[in-house]
Amino acid sequence: YVEITEHSAPALPIVTAATPDFSFSRSDDGFEQANAYYHIMNFQAYLQQMGYTLVDFAIHVDAQGFGGSDNSAYTGGAVPPRLTFGEGGVDDAEDADVIVHEYGHAISDDASPSTNTGLERRTLDEAFGDYLAVSYTREQYNFGSNLVFNWDGHNSFWPGRTVDNPSNFNYKSISGFNEIYRYATLWNAAMFDIWDQLGKTYTDSLQLEAVYGYFQNMSFSQAALLVIQADTTFSGGANGQIIWKAFDDRGILDWSAITEENSSFSKPYILNANVLQNL
Repeated sequence: YVEITEHSAPALPIVTAATPDFSFSRSDDGFEQANAYYHIMNFQAYLQQMGYTLVDFAIHVDAQGFGGSDNSAYTGGAVPPRLTFGEGGVDDAEDADVIVHEYGHAISDDASPSTNTGLERRTLDEAFGDYLAVSYTREQYNFGSNLVFNWDGHNSFWPGRTVDNPSNFNYKSISGFNEIYRYATLWNAAMFDIWDQLGKTYTDSLQLEAVYGYFQNMSFSQAALLVIQADTTFSGGANGQIIWKAFDDRGILDWSAITEENSSFSKPYILNANVLQNL
């Protein structure tokens, strides 16, 4: 599911070993190559464990690319698609968050191809990658559990991102999206409220299931309804109240959009007839 390749300068040899021992220090090029290989393979195994067939091919990965600049990217138009990691500042492929975030773009592209258009939709894609990265690493260690790229960023090179909305953004107060990173933390503040209550695996499944329904120029509110729909599929809507509240707290969904008819902790809330057309 991953092939370490050389497709971006600088041209460096791909490490090999006669025995299954890939032990390197950070000064070795093999460190980034083995690290990228491991985390993508590990995350792919997790996807399969949950029953998802996504990025079902050997994605090409150059762990030392972009001419050494501080940048990383997913390129879906390449055949096969590829990931490229730069080495400016802290080498990007040293950080599992960077690796999983960029792999998240490949997952999203596979689940809902050719839909990453529009600033708000593209922000959701950045949020999706940030969510997967933090969910993946926060289970393994407590350091910086609210931080995205807590090794590559949050240092003198660049500030990184967070998933806890430290600026207290509210969706209703956003006048427009003029770039694709700033409000990703707003989406993830809601998702990690859900994560804290429903757990990693279930919340991961909600987010992964929702991304299959992503479309061009979609809004945060429309994406949140896809999470609600996923919970309805998985549990009959048993967690509807928890999910609605997490999104309502950030202005993404509104309690006034639901009725109390037949509602309980074990049954989903019923959407008002006009809720979908008004989003």
